[in-house]
Amino acid sequence: MIGDYEADDAFDREPPDPEQVAYKLHRLRQAVDLLAGGSLVTWDDLGTTEQATAFQQATGLVEWLQTHNAEPVGLAEAVHEAGRQPATTVPRWADLSGDERALAIGLMSIILDWLTRQGAIS
Repeated sequence: MIGDYEADDAFDREPPDPEQVAYKLHRLRQAVDLLAGGSLVTWDDLGTTEQATAFQQATGLVEWLQTHNAEPVGLAEAVHEAGRQPATTVPRWADLSGDERALAIGLMSIILDWLTRQGAIS
């Protein structure tokens, strides 16, 4: 299993590691996709382009956390908008349904709680 599970992480005050954030986000996306009846591939089965995109998104998330107040609603919107590509059909945050926004906010709550437990944010 990919991840950083050292016991001393709780005492560490380093900024979040984008690589670890990318892995965690992917595992959460896998879980959501499975619940929705899909089967998102494992991290190791992603292509290099998909992994690079995930790292880029995680780096953006970490940078956002360093310049903004760590709260799930703003983070969910920022991550969603950053992940949109101009040529895709992914709707703007404002155009998502209430359920879709609630799911994104819930996922960001999980990420923020995890980063707090890891000592990366307070």
